[in-house]
Amino acid sequence: MNKSDKSTVAENEKGTRSSEGIRKAGAAEKADQAKAKVQELGDRAKEAAPESAGEGVQQAQQLARRNPIPVAIGVALLVGFVLGRISSR
Repeated sequence: MNKSDKSTVAENEKGTRSSEGIRKAGAAEKADQAKAKVQELGDRAKEAAPESAGEGVQQAQQLARRNPIPVAIGVALLVGFVLGRISSR
């Protein structure tokens, strides 16, 4: 291997290390963005969740009053599923 080959190899290694560093920095930035998004979604979920079980029941009752037909259909499907599972034993 002559000097020009060695210098070419050294330059290629420097370029490879540089592009690996850039890729790692980009990946770290994307990971940080993903962590921030997960934190934001978790905070939103906590805000939307009821404080207690009683509050959750009240929310369910309000939903049923506003949308009685879809709730009745959902309940009927659930009851049918449970009865089907019980009778198949």
